[in-house]
Amino acid sequence: AISLEQSGEKLHHLQQRHELEAALRAECDVNKERAEVDLARYDDEMTWLLGLHEEIGKMQATGGNANLPYREIRLSPLVLQGNPYTGGPMALMTAVWDTANADSRLALLPDDEAHAYSLLYHIREERFDALRLLAEDAMDRQAAFEGQFADIGAPKTPVLARMSAADLKEYDALAMQSFTAMRVAKLQLRIVYASSEAVRQELYDSAS
Repeated sequence: AISLEQSGEKLHHLQQRHELEAALRAECDVNKERAEVDLARYDDEMTWLLGLHEEIGKMQATGGNANLPYREIRLSPLVLQGNPYTGGPMALMTAVWDTANADSRLALLPDDEAHAYSLLYHIREERFDALRLLAEDAMDRQAAFEGQFADIGAPKTPVLARMSAADLKEYDALAMQSFTAMRVAKLQLRIVYASSEAVRQELYDSAS
């Protein structure tokens, strides 16, 4: 009777493990698509910021007389879960991992697999998400500055000709801070993406 009970418990744990592995792989699949969207959007935003940097430089070189229109960002057409996506870089999903970690189901996984997922979610949650938020903060500071030189009817479109030499210098610094923050976030996201792909292919050792 004890043997049968132990066998039944092992089968139950094995079933739980397979269910957890399937859920973790599904979350990785969702995050793969999200990361690809984020990488493309970072490219859009960094391209825009570099163009803005060039135009601010032209305004500075001409003493504000270049009469340049505000450079609008050009967003690549992206699709997320079958629908058009026009937003900015987004957070990655961690619900499955968080729940399994909270209820101790991670102990069901083999050590190498558990370690690989632990490392993945560490660089995903603690590193990338923090850098993503820093990039968002930099863009918010830039947008707040831009609003000082915009019309009420178009609050997101600053008029460069209204900026003094000091304003243009400050604006350029803010744009480059946004660019640097995005570049760092994108580099970390590439590490997340590569690590996630390794886990999806069941390459759990540190060298892989």
